[in-house]
Amino acid sequence: MLREDKFTDATATISQRFMMLVQALSGIRSLTSITINSSEEEELLQQTMDALSQNLDFERCSIFLLNNSEELHCVVGKSWHQNEEINKMDLAKESHIFEIG
Repeated sequence: MLREDKFTDATATISQRFMMLVQALSGIRSLTSITINSSEEEELLQQTMDALSQNLDFERCSIFLLNNSEELHCVVGKSWHQNEEINKMDLAKESHIFEIG
């Protein structure tokens, strides 16, 4: 009986990891379908956040852009309870700026 319990647990773990992989691949597929050439930055950020939130199970997500001085700036963030809107980050806030390395 103990062996069957281990098999059941292993099967559940593999199934859960497989579903996480499928979600990640669906997110990547959605990101590749975003049209870049005619979109404004804000629209691209919204489409990116939508693609990620529709396909991945996350509580929070942020997008960082690398500037010329090699710092990462958080340009947008979204929490799980904010399904309909994105929050543009105030780029002047030091808490949202990270140096590379």
